[in-house]
Amino acid sequence: MTTRVERGEDRLADFTRDKRILILSLMAIVIGVLSAVVAKLLVWLIALITNLVFQKLSADFVSTTNNHLGAWMILAPVAGGLIIGLMARSQYLRALRSSKDRVARLRSSPHFTDSLAPLLGY
Repeated sequence: MTTRVERGEDRLADFTRDKRILILSLMAIVIGVLSAVVAKLLVWLIALITNLVFQKLSADFVSTTNNHLGAWMILAPVAGGLIIGLMARSQYLRALRSSKDRVARLRSSPHFTDSLAPLLGY
C-alpha cells in the first residue's frame, strides 16, 4: 500500500523539463513584446486623435484644461463611446443574422432532416 502512495507522489512531483518549456517561454516573450508594441501604438493613436479634436496635427500629449470647447469637451468621450457602441452592435447583429441563416440552411439540408433531426428532437 505504501508503494502505491509513493508512486503517486513521485508522479505528482515530476519536475522534468523538455523543449516544450522553451517553446512556451519564447511564445510568451513574443506575445508580451507584441502586446507592449500594440499598447504603445494605441497610446500614440489616442494622443493623435485628441490633438485632431483640438485641430492640431501632433501626437504629443497636451493638457485639455484650456480648450476652446469649454464644458462641451465632456461630450467628446460620450460621442466616441456611442459611436463604438453602435459599431459593435451592428457587427453583433450582422453575426447573429448570419448564424441564423446558417442554422436555417442546416435544418433544410437532407443530411440534417434524415439523421440529426430525430436525435435533436426536431
